[in-house]
Amino acid sequence: MPATWKATGISTLYEVSLLLIAALVTGLAKQLAVLLLGHTLATLLNN
Repeated sequence: MPATWKATGISTLYEVSLLLIAALVTGLAKQLAVLLLGHTLATLLNN
């Protein structure tokens, strides 16, 4: 296997990993926002 193929494979794997991490962080941020907003709305409705 040529060296350029190995470099391309590693680069592609790295890029895919970054995309997966970005998707996970985005999902966690959305869940956190829902939790925070839900808590805020619950507090407002209890008053």
